[in-house]
Amino acid sequence: MNKKQMKITCIVISYNQEDYILETLNGILSQTVLPDEVIIADDGSTDQTPLLIKNFVNENLLQEKWKLILSHKNEGITCNLKKAIKASTGDILLLNAGDDISLPNRCQHAIKLFEQHPNLYIITGSITKIDAQGKIIGNIVYDDILYNDVITTIKNGMPKVFPVGQAIRKTLFDRFGDLPTSVPNEDDQITFWGLISGGIFCSSEMIMKYRVHSLSASSWIRNKQSGREFLKRFIEDMPIRKKHMELWLKAVQKGENEYICLKNLIQSKIELYDFFSNIEKFSIWKRLKCFLHQYSTTNLREKVYILGGIYGILSWRQLKIILKKQ
Repeated sequence: MNKKQMKITCIVISYNQEDYILETLNGILSQTVLPDEVIIADDGSTDQTPLLIKNFVNENLLQEKWKLILSHKNEGITCNLKKAIKASTGDILLLNAGDDISLPNRCQHAIKLFEQHPNLYIITGSITKIDAQGKIIGNIVYDDILYNDVITTIKNGMPKVFPVGQAIRKTLFDRFGDLPTSVPNEDDQITFWGLISGGIFCSSEMIMKYRVHSLSASSWIRNKQSGREFLKRFIEDMPIRKKHMELWLKAVQKGENEYICLKNLIQSKIELYDFFSNIEKFSIWKRLKCFLHQYSTTNLREKVYILGGIYGILSWRQLKIILKKQ
């Protein structure tokens, strides 16, 4: 696929992001290489987000170039994204939340890397993290490297490659099907699909600003809350993590033959998430048995969780808070 044949679609998914959506849209309009198609899917916002989107499109005379999908009810991130993907006609999809900002080089960066890596389904770049006011609070910087460590990804229970900033071949969805709507965190599935389809090339070039604020999808992990509240959310999250693993299991069965051997490892993680869902009920002897059984399939954090039970979970969280403050 050469540059002339490579059609780029920018997809924006939004919900109640009136404070940030204009920065997001301006980021797309400021691209050094403009996308061939822009699709904005709003998931039934109850604030001024839809009005701001429509006004922006009209004021910049983009009615014929930008497609709006404005839902009257909230159906969730995954359903919203699925609608946008189905409506897209591009070869390469650049996904953008309604509070994140694409830097001017993002489209050009995607074209360059896909020309260099024609057999890959996903490429990504480095990210600047900003707060609600746009102040820089950190960076996610990659080496220029192909990441394809599927085993470590399964052991960690989530992909190491950050979902923000990814550019995706639309044919990835032909390969694995529609996004599953039975779980949140749709980006976990997309990223895993890319990993088992040759890997993901991660670039050191900065291409995005990722906004971290109290309404972010994963904000419960970052928010200040009591240990009891955190533990409750942790346990409630385990059936979701289990469902993700079940979907990963289906994905490896669709993938290349060398990944079929991952079935046992994924099955072990499914059992582990079942264990964590009921960890409050288990004695030290039950936890020790699980520790020995799961030793080779768990990381250090999970080993602490198993041996320490709820105290291990809370102690690990407290340690992370202390280290972050230093």
